[in-house]
Amino acid sequence: MIQLLPFRLGLESYALDLNAIQEVVENTGVFPFPAAPNMIRGAIGFHGRIVPLISLPLLLGLGEQNLCPRYIVLTNEYGPIALAVDQLKAIISVEISQIKHLGHEDGGNYIKEVISSRGEMINLLDLEKVRSRIKQLCLQHGG
Repeated sequence: MIQLLPFRLGLESYALDLNAIQEVVENTGVFPFPAAPNMIRGAIGFHGRIVPLISLPLLLGLGEQNLCPRYIVLTNEYGPIALAVDQLKAIISVEISQIKHLGHEDGGNYIKEVISSRGEMINLLDLEKVRSRIKQLCLQHGG
């Protein structure tokens, strides 16, 4: 059994494994990065560190709705990065048998698995591809 933090991006449900999340934080102020790509909303202060805040809907090309006032801060393995999403949901536990691996290897799809939970299909994000896309966009903008 694994635990996931589901959230909304537009009309779709997504999730991250709790092992990839360091903390969920309240919006205490976002400081802008001049000339940064539009998906980089700025930076937040997090336990004495400056952490870039990424709009996940914009990064994935979904457009941006009203962002949730709380941010997902990823563990050092994937960060330090904070992700802004449209809406956070309650943590769920799922059996491994509920997870369907998609097998996409094209590099463009940010979904690695799909979970069926309580009658809803939830897309499990591939954080390696998300991190790679952020790095690529920052390099294109000189950062």
